[in-house]
Amino acid sequence: YSKLEKKNNPFLFFAQKNNILVIADNISKLYAINISTGELIWSKNHSSAFNSEIKISGDNFYVSDLNNLIMCISIKTGEQRWSFQSEYKFIKTLNKTSIVLDNNAVYFLNSVGDLTALDIRKGFLKWQISNQNNTLFNKYFLNQNSKVVMYDDSIFFSNNNELYSIDKTNGFLKWKKKVQTVLSPIIADKYLFIVTSNNFFVILDKSTGKILRSNFILKDFNPKKIKNIYPNGFVASIKKIYLSMNNGELLTIDIKNGTTSNRVK
Repeated sequence: YSKLEKKNNPFLFFAQKNNILVIADNISKLYAINISTGELIWSKNHSSAFNSEIKISGDNFYVSDLNNLIMCISIKTGEQRWSFQSEYKFIKTLNKTSIVLDNNAVYFLNSVGDLTALDIRKGFLKWQISNQNNTLFNKYFLNQNSKVVMYDDSIFFSNNNELYSIDKTNGFLKWKKKVQTVLSPIIADKYLFIVTSNNFFVILDKSTGKILRSNFILKDFNPKKIKNIYPNGFVASIKKIYLSMNNGELLTIDIKNGTTSNRVK
């Protein structure tokens, strides 16, 4: 980076294939370096900032920019294989886009809530659905999306209004549930774990969307402070979930009964 670029405090997105590290940033640069030597392999300037995960398949990687343009790019050379323009918006938001892959398709959830399936080799459109709010203000400023999670023939994601299960072969809606969460769901066998924005740990049936159990996770917190506390990420082990909160606490929650067994500041 030049001195001027460093002053812009670039935010970086990473992905790795063997000894090559691919980087995209929010000042419109793409580049690859050799992990062993630090040598720059190639560098490209783009017309718009990047704001997505980077996903790799074979010798290519997939990334999208703030204009909701998704691209397939060669890892070795930086050459663009194909691109697809989903809904372009004049108003930019900081909502990050999410990408998942299988052997046949790239599934891309853009910043305004369109879920698009593209052929992984040629980039042509297979199907597209939208979960956007109809009002302009909500569509561009209040709409928030989780990362996309894929399991078997289903794709799961949520926005700040609903949780969706989509058939990945045709884009048909399997089910949706009125729950508020922007954290990525976690799948365990036939269950779906979510933590809602209003602090409930919820277990659903993965196939039907039926809520099997819901537990309020802040029972032991000061009631006067609860309104300012919310979850910002969680992971799961076999018996417990570990939930980080915006106040700097880490909660350990028993999956079997939904009780909080430990709090670490």
